[in-house]
Amino acid sequence: MLDPHIISELERKLEEEKTRIEKELSEIAKKDPHVKGKWEAIYPKSEDDGSSSSGAIEEMADEIEEYHERQSEERALEERLNEINEAMARIDRGTYGRCSVCGEEITLERLNANPAAATDIAHAPKI
Repeated sequence: MLDPHIISELERKLEEEKTRIEKELSEIAKKDPHVKGKWEAIYPKSEDDGSSSSGAIEEMADEIEEYHERQSEERALEERLNEINEAMARIDRGTYGRCSVCGEEITLERLNANPAAATDIAHAPKI
């Protein structure tokens, strides 16, 4: 069982990362008002002068590319934010620090490296 002081320190790390991620998300996305915890990438605004030159077409292509990059980044940040929120919920339930697969304790080394870890190394998702 993890010491309460250690849990508090890991919770502080989770809070700090959550704040950082929400800040990053707010720069490229907005919260979906219909789905809790869901974000939607914001389409970049252009400085369209109304011309239909090839430069405008290139600018539009750049916007589309940037939007796709934002979507990808938004999904990754949202996924990490969900992992953090789930870890914080495990702290509240008193199940934090236990592998969600086998129930064994997650090593402190792993939790220090990734405070949101839900599994021990043996059950960690393979990349």
